[in-house]
Amino acid sequence: MPEPRPLLAPLLVPEPVPGETLASFARRLEARLGARPGTYFGKASSELRRLGVTDPTVAQQYDQLADLLRERCGLTDDHFEAGLWDMTRAWCSCPQCGPLVELDPRRAHWVCDKHGVWTGAVTVEPHDRLEPASPGPLHGVPVGSTVVTAAAILEEGSRTRPKLVGECLRRAVSMRSCGQRQDAEPEDLPAAAVLLEAASNPVTLEELARAIDTSVAYERLRIRVAEASSKQLPSVIEPQLVELTDQAWLLIRPTAVLARVASGQDVAVDAIDPVVLVPANLVGTALNVVPGEWLTHLKTARADDAWWNDRFMVRSGRAAIGSSRWMLLCPAGHCLHDSPSRVRRYPEKEFHCTVCAGSRPIEGITSLTDTDPALAEQWDLERNGDLTAGMVLRGSNAMVSWRCAEGHPWQATVANRALRGSRCPYCSAKGVLSGFNDLATTHPRLSAFWDPDVEQKQPHEVSAGNATVKIQLRCPAGHRFIRTPAKLVSRPFCPVCDGRTVAAGLNDLATTHPHVASWWHPSQNGPLKPSDVKAGSEKRVWWVCPDGHEFQQKIDYRTKQAQQQCPVDTGRLLLTGVNDLSAKHPDLISDWDDERNDVDPTQLVPGTKKRWWTCKDGHTQCTTVRNRVRSGGCSICSPEERVGTTARGFERGRQGWDKRLAMGS
Repeated sequence: MPEPRPLLAPLLVPEPVPGETLASFARRLEARLGARPGTYFGKASSELRRLGVTDPTVAQQYDQLADLLRERCGLTDDHFEAGLWDMTRAWCSCPQCGPLVELDPRRAHWVCDKHGVWTGAVTVEPHDRLEPASPGPLHGVPVGSTVVTAAAILEEGSRTRPKLVGECLRRAVSMRSCGQRQDAEPEDLPAAAVLLEAASNPVTLEELARAIDTSVAYERLRIRVAEASSKQLPSVIEPQLVELTDQAWLLIRPTAVLARVASGQDVAVDAIDPVVLVPANLVGTALNVVPGEWLTHLKTARADDAWWNDRFMVRSGRAAIGSSRWMLLCPAGHCLHDSPSRVRRYPEKEFHCTVCAGSRPIEGITSLTDTDPALAEQWDLERNGDLTAGMVLRGSNAMVSWRCAEGHPWQATVANRALRGSRCPYCSAKGVLSGFNDLATTHPRLSAFWDPDVEQKQPHEVSAGNATVKIQLRCPAGHRFIRTPAKLVSRPFCPVCDGRTVAAGLNDLATTHPHVASWWHPSQNGPLKPSDVKAGSEKRVWWVCPDGHEFQQKIDYRTKQAQQQCPVDTGRLLLTGVNDLSAKHPDLISDWDDERNDVDPTQLVPGTKKRWWTCKDGHTQCTTVRNRVRSGGCSICSPEERVGTTARGFERGRQGWDKRLAMGS
């Protein structure tokens, strides 16, 4: 076939760049000719209308434009790629390799191998693309050898699995942007290359195939994939180890979901279009994983980007069950079904997941078996019949039967156990189980104190820890008393026999210490009598001695005395007119020095404290009452002149006086 005749001079035709887009070449041609931008697109549209195409599509416009440029510029079919490309992304050539033009993605590169600069794609608005896109802010920036190597790996993978490479790039960007859709940058390529290796490496895929078996849950599968992919990590991205292994799992996870759906172990996810990594022959067929397994375990610890939520939050779509229910997946991955009318309202109304809210019991997700496995082990399967722990929530008010590790059966609501922490009433001593924690079983010797004549309860009807119920008891000696079982355990004795309680005629004061009781005041103690108190009582009561002296003392103090003594007679208690100084030694009071002494002689008993004395001759002395009595008065005066009237005092005073005379004083 002969080449088309050129209509333009060769000098007016821009030098073609391999892989350049039609829009970019058309714009360069228009600039060279000085024509208005969009001139050649307009000519292509006019030619289509002349051919009878009234409403041409973008594809038809591009095909007609390609024919027009080939004819006018003398170009061959090899100068332009056939068909359209991703209209939302644009690539530009290396600025150092020649003119800066927009390239077809199928002929573009992330990095220029020759000059080592960034030539990655940028996101553009999805319009008709009559205008060629401008390069991004990082276009032409030099990159390192690691980025160049990673770009080569990704471009090699794009030839066979372009969708997988795109997913790896989005996951790498997610690690950096975390919630925002952004263009890939040079630093994202090494991470994307590692993700591609993790998703394509036979070791990782073998781990994934082995993990889809009858016993491995999603969480364990995630750990296996992370361990396998972490072994592939080059040292240049070790700081991103945690995020990278999480992103590897997010990339591989949909394959595991589809594998379980294919085996009938999960709710259908036909509204999801994931990247399938594992071939069909590696998908297990005999899985026993719990349906509706908690997919929260499948997400990373960090907040993920909008890309993830777009794929796993279904707002509308095909009916999954019949024609009246649509399948939805909440952001945590829980499979739900709702009516189409409610689904359409979700964009305006916040989506409510009954699984996340904990209002729907699902075994493997929110049931008591999953939230409180220790309580589920105490579920009484025999008494609860068809109701299992996997069918109730932890906040349920249903009254069910339980059986503790000791085998004790009892009933309680699920909420009371899970939310309020109630335990077995018999093990916690809050209930009585005959033969286990009753008093007759735990403390058989204390049953001898039971008084069957007046007590209606039996020893096997109360527990040893009961501190509220009072029991009528009687000791072997016949003494009756009342105690709670808990007090009886802590004090297993009769209070009368032990002397803690008074029993008239047995351990009262009148019986044990009659000589002390004989001094009991008959009227000052009111109705209290010696037969009402015991010898060891610390109660302070009134007493009266044979001489009629009244005084107060503790009972135990009186019983400990070897000999009964009156504190008035012994001078320990002042009784004016009976044992004060004026009453005991009236003859010495005439020498009492009122000015120097700070107390009246009627208000003190004779003691060992020194007092001031002044005789009629003016001799002042400071001495004790005892010495004053012994000397008979002033020791300076002669015995005959002293005030002491007692014969003993006179003799003692005479002896001292005679001795002083003999010494010549």
